[in-house]
Amino acid sequence: MLSKKIFVFLFFLYFINFYFSQDIEYCDGEINITKEGFSEIKLLILLDSTKQDFFYIENFGCNNILTYDSKGDLNYFTHNKEIIIKLREKKPDYSLSFFCNSLELTKKYKEWYFDFNIPFNCDVKVNLPEDSYIIKAEAIIFSKDNRISLLFKDTNSIKFSYSFEKLNKTDKINFSNIVILLIFLLLFLFFIVFVIYFKPFISRESKESSKNNSLESKQKELDNYKKYLSDREFLIVKMLFERGPLTQRKIQIEVGLPKSTLSRTLKKLENKGIVKSYSLGNTKKIELLK
Repeated sequence: MLSKKIFVFLFFLYFINFYFSQDIEYCDGEINITKEGFSEIKLLILLDSTKQDFFYIENFGCNNILTYDSKGDLNYFTHNKEIIIKLREKKPDYSLSFFCNSLELTKKYKEWYFDFNIPFNCDVKVNLPEDSYIIKAEAIIFSKDNRISLLFKDTNSIKFSYSFEKLNKTDKINFSNIVILLIFLLLFLFFIVFVIYFKPFISRESKESSKNNSLESKQKELDNYKKYLSDREFLIVKMLFERGPLTQRKIQIEVGLPKSTLSRTLKKLENKGIVKSYSLGNTKKIELLK
């Protein structure tokens, strides 16, 4: 029986590996960036499609997706954060093309930043807008006709920054000073808001803390009662401590004692200076003194 379960488990693992493994033999990509800070990406993927019916790509922010092979467009659908492409043929060297656009770059001060990850390693060429300057990029840099291109070799991480102006050290220092000044200003404003709006809450928390300490003190005193009170007496004292003053009728119902027995017990507690009673209509109200 156990060997049968092991066999089924191994078969399941084989099935999963057979249908969901992605044997990518080669990947080549190209990214074109516009002056407005938008980009489009093209990937050419060579893979072994004999072991899989679908190809999976994590959606890294793509819009207007297009997938195709040598025979035309391919069907795809999205699930969670994945783009799932239906493959057309079973070939050891199946060529698949993937295209998407509207990947928007981030701009900070005078610099544009591009940072995203492809789900697998590729050789990726990035074509920057005309008249732009590289600020930072770990890639091979070359230029042609006033347009700079970057070549990222065998990687899934594409990170770089560029500008349309040559930034000198003074620009960066001034920008840093502005950022520091803004941080100090925000901290000062936060302090003012804290003093004006949060001080009452702190006072309230302090009062609540004092109240909690008082309750803890009473709880300790209640625990001390247990040493010299009978179980019946302690039950009544504990009820008054937790719920506040109660009528004698309410205590009788809760404890389940006859009226005469309860009266004697309450009288003992009054004599010990632990509770006091006072008339309330046709019944009595019992209150804890300590």
